[in-house]
Amino acid sequence: ACAVCYRAARLEGLEGKTAKEQYGRYADDRDGGLTTIDDNSVAAFEKWFDLNDSEKWKIQNPSHMWEICQGSSYTRIHLYVNKDDAGYYLGLAGGVHCRTEEIVRMYNALREAGFPVRIFSHQLIAKAIRGMDYVGIVPCTDTPSQYWYGGFPLKEVISFINLTDEDFSEKMIEQITEQAEWLEISTLTLIDG
Repeated sequence: ACAVCYRAARLEGLEGKTAKEQYGRYADDRDGGLTTIDDNSVAAFEKWFDLNDSEKWKIQNPSHMWEICQGSSYTRIHLYVNKDDAGYYLGLAGGVHCRTEEIVRMYNALREAGFPVRIFSHQLIAKAIRGMDYVGIVPCTDTPSQYWYGGFPLKEVISFINLTDEDFSEKMIEQITEQAEWLEISTLTLIDG
């Protein structure tokens, strides 16, 4: 499943590598021992999957177990394995603030390959790729990524720009500022006393 994702996302350095080697190249190696089990044994996977976190710690650090593309808090991509009464299914997470195209490509490729998969934050991602989301314009003193962690008044806004950082002409900036819906900026004051 990870190899399907890597190919779909058009990651570099996949040629001639096995699926496990691709995983080793892009995933976080703190996988709780996932890479130590027999690749071709369903029983070995099920035994490992059923271990609790403390048992996985005895094998290897499980703190980033499902991180198939490592990165910062908002650039990493996770492919979780979940189990319910119907069996196993995958959960794909990431791509909300950046790497959105990669997540969509991964999801579509997994579906096409026949994997049962769910995508987290699918409504936000769908709005973003269809151009129906809001874009927050942040002050010139800030970087857009600062707002991924909160601080923007509207929680449904997931994409941010700084007009001075973009490749906009003065005319484009003028058009954007005229058409934007501007929110009130909080005024900070000192307390008397």
